[in-house]
Amino acid sequence: MKRIWKVWIFFLLLGIGAAVLGTEYLNRVILPVKLRGWIETTASQTLHRKVTVGRIRAGLFSGIVLEQITVEEDARYGKQPFLQIDRISGKVLYLPLLKQQRFLIPVIRIVRPRGEILQDSNGLWNIQSLTLAQPKKAGQAPSRFQILVPRILIEEGQLQIGFHAPGHRVKLNLQKLDAQLGLALPSKISGVLTTQLGNGSTLPIALKLEGELSLPQKQFTLQAHSLVPLQSLITYLPPQTPLPIENLQGSSSLEMALEGKLQGPFTLSGSLQTEGLHWKLQSSPKPEWLAQGLEGQGDLRVTVKAQAARFSASHLLGDGEALVELNRITLRPVPILGELRDLTGKIRIRSEGIAADGLTAALASGELLTLNGSLANDGKRTFALRASASLPLNQLPSVPSEIQKFAQEAKLTGQVALEATGEGHLKPTLSIRPAVAATFHHGALDLPQIGNVREVEGTVHWQPDLLTVTNLKGQLRDLPFEIEGTLVNFSRPEIDARASWGPLAAETRLTIDGNRAEIHTLSGHYGKTDFHIFGEVNGWKEPIGNLYGETRLDLTELPGLLPNPPGWLKSTSLKGSVETRWIQKGPLAKPAEWEFGLKAASSSLSYAGIPLEKGALDLDYQEGLITLHSADVKLAGGNVSAAGSLRAQDPGTPWSGQLNAQDLDLASLAQILNWKTQNLSGRLFLGAQAGGKGADLSTLQGNGTIQVRGGRILELPALGQFAELLNLPTLRTIAFQEAQGPFVLESGAIRTETFQLRAPQATLTMIGWGGFLKGADSPIDWRIVPTLSPELIPQESRLKLGRAIAKGASYFVGEIRVTGTWKNPKSTFVSKPITQILNEQIFNLQDVLKDLF
Repeated sequence: MKRIWKVWIFFLLLGIGAAVLGTEYLNRVILPVKLRGWIETTASQTLHRKVTVGRIRAGLFSGIVLEQITVEEDARYGKQPFLQIDRISGKVLYLPLLKQQRFLIPVIRIVRPRGEILQDSNGLWNIQSLTLAQPKKAGQAPSRFQILVPRILIEEGQLQIGFHAPGHRVKLNLQKLDAQLGLALPSKISGVLTTQLGNGSTLPIALKLEGELSLPQKQFTLQAHSLVPLQSLITYLPPQTPLPIENLQGSSSLEMALEGKLQGPFTLSGSLQTEGLHWKLQSSPKPEWLAQGLEGQGDLRVTVKAQAARFSASHLLGDGEALVELNRITLRPVPILGELRDLTGKIRIRSEGIAADGLTAALASGELLTLNGSLANDGKRTFALRASASLPLNQLPSVPSEIQKFAQEAKLTGQVALEATGEGHLKPTLSIRPAVAATFHHGALDLPQIGNVREVEGTVHWQPDLLTVTNLKGQLRDLPFEIEGTLVNFSRPEIDARASWGPLAAETRLTIDGNRAEIHTLSGHYGKTDFHIFGEVNGWKEPIGNLYGETRLDLTELPGLLPNPPGWLKSTSLKGSVETRWIQKGPLAKPAEWEFGLKAASSSLSYAGIPLEKGALDLDYQEGLITLHSADVKLAGGNVSAAGSLRAQDPGTPWSGQLNAQDLDLASLAQILNWKTQNLSGRLFLGAQAGGKGADLSTLQGNGTIQVRGGRILELPALGQFAELLNLPTLRTIAFQEAQGPFVLESGAIRTETFQLRAPQATLTMIGWGGFLKGADSPIDWRIVPTLSPELIPQESRLKLGRAIAKGASYFVGEIRVTGTWKNPKSTFVSKPITQILNEQIFNLQDVLKDLF
């Protein structure tokens, strides 16, 4: 038995020695010279690239090992190596057959391969020039030798992929690349590859690929599985990305299937499912409406199926399409709408662009919103969006805080239908032209200083630098209103608008520059009253105006134009029209600080039933003082003028003024004032100055003079029948032709002591007063004392006159008492004793009396 063991040990040692000697011979003679040369030549001819092997060796356990293998690059793509491999190893088994000699390498292990796949500017890849099957030459006999490699393992590989996208070049880095490949005849490769996609500081993306490649036909199938941390995708976006994403968070799972030929065409299908998606868009420069950046979060699923002619970024989708399913996405802040919640729906992506129809979302108020949009696959990624919703006015969100504050203070109620659109492009930076149409239904709001506005209906269109109001109607202070117009250039607004409120209708064109508003024109009418205003207003909290206006005023509408008309104006009948020109300077909310100038003219008007013609007015207002420089009017064939001043802001409204009447026809005046008198004629002249407080006539104080010329003022009986007996017919009735004298105004009455009425036969001196508080119905109490003119009595008649005086002096000598009212005067005759007459008239009748006594 011992012998047998010694024999086995001998043969074992002999075999080991032979193996060692054989391996040494291979490593020194066969492999470095013959096999390495054959491998380099065969590989170079097969790949059409120069292949070099740094070292080749064989081991009892490792098999044949090739080290430092290099495959040179196609000269069109640079001088760097196409592929470098640290080590390739595999055990070789010889399978002798009758006709063929086969070498089986069960497993080839490739350690640390490093390569680059590149695309040039024409869209051609460097792998497209590789040839992995050597063509047979004509008449060449098939080789007796065949190498079989059923399995390839790749460990710790690295792969750089560089390709052209529109406007930039993209580089991808595959690290920790491990693969298991199975090779089958004829030249068919299938396997599984795992790797990490990363770029330095970015988070790596785990990727698993399963596929099959037919080398002669260059036909392939590929399935990809990946879990992608979305933050890592930011780095892979180009510098001028169509979506300027500032922050992208969450994770996704990717399933993709790709099949076709290496040089195209190919088909692509797959899906991407996100979880915890959150992103933020930022543009530069940032538009005003996107004050905080547009943010979104939620989940989505992307399903892709496409065909393309070749691997080119410009033909990535080709004739296929992608379907994006949104699931409870939240966007904020969306211009005008605020926040969108639970955005749900589908978006289709085709070669011509992106389209979304019928997306739904909820506003912050809970109201439903519908969305539609499109994104064109053109050079600028042009897009269009449309959103519509209906919600209560008090829940209307808004971007500008000023509008939010206004909405809270105005107590908005009612309903508003919103139609928001946006147009723009995503390249080179995000640019959008938003627009919103708000249609109001049964709206109501409370406006400070204005009041309650209700039953608001109409549409307001907003877009950058343009606001349009269309047929906006409602009720304000129980009067209907309507507004139409446009506002252009929000930084320096230009307004062109038309509005009506009850009987008031106006249109305006103005420009707002900071705190200054320039009114180019403000014109309109109130009933029959027309106006035109222009000028400027400075400041908003306490506006100061510098305005000029022209007005054609219908006086019947004057009480309705004033916010707080005085009582006397309400009770006074005004008719006619006045044309005015005025200038106003000062704080609009503080009339006491105004500077105001007014010039007015009227062809005809009526005050308390008194017709006035060719009126003219010139006044100004400063520091609460109204100064009437002149007021002129034609009355009763003559002219009446006035001047004065009025303290408008003082208690009681004190005033003072002057009044002049020139050449008024008494007959016409009596008819105008409805005086109860007959045969009144003459020309009236009046001059007066007075003062008082407001319209209270009891405070009136003043004085003046009055004169009547060349008329018939008053008729009184004198001697009556005795005038015939005495042959003095001129003394039967005395007609007074002139009047003159001073008067005093006090306590609501006119007083005089020396007012006289003159006739050729006699003079009447009026003493007493006449009231004016009740107009023509005011009471009067006048005492009229006559004085005879003895020059009118002939010398030969004086003896007879003496006897007449002795018999009936009481018939023609006495005084007249006038009472009643201006409208209905009553007169009585009071005779005097002869002795009183002699005492009072002694100087006037001395020529008569000397013949009698």
